[in-house]
Amino acid sequence: MKYIRDLDYALKVIDECLYGTLSMIDGDGYPYGIPISLVRVGEYIYFHGSRKGKKIELLKSKPMVSLSCVGKTMVIEEEFTTIYQSAIIAGVIEFVLSSKEKLMALRELSLKYTPSVMDRFEAEAIKGLEYTEVFKMKIMEISGKGKID
Repeated sequence: MKYIRDLDYALKVIDECLYGTLSMIDGDGYPYGIPISLVRVGEYIYFHGSRKGKKIELLKSKPMVSLSCVGKTMVIEEEFTTIYQSAIIAGVIEFVLSSKEKLMALRELSLKYTPSVMDRFEAEAIKGLEYTEVFKMKIMEISGKGKID
């Protein structure tokens, strides 16, 4: 088994993970974490969601967040260990305001998660744009590690 810890590895985990857990702190100091679908474009991580709810209120008041991404994992029972990939990112959330940037982010998300139906992207994205919030997280700190065969 070999351990890996470097920036390129962390970025690879982010790019390949199916979801991440976005963690915030509410006004009373309690943690609040939610799963998100995400895509990295350069030094930003994009995700989308509803325009209402606890997440929106917390991100407006406290935009500093942590994001945990888990890649491939496999338990090796006979060795009492786990092969894993993980990345932790700290950053600041911005609400994406430009329609052009929103469409770019939604296109990148769709290319990652639904590449076989991209012919329908434009119609679906435009239809949902009025009730979809798009966020970007500026990567400020990042670490990644993994244990591989």
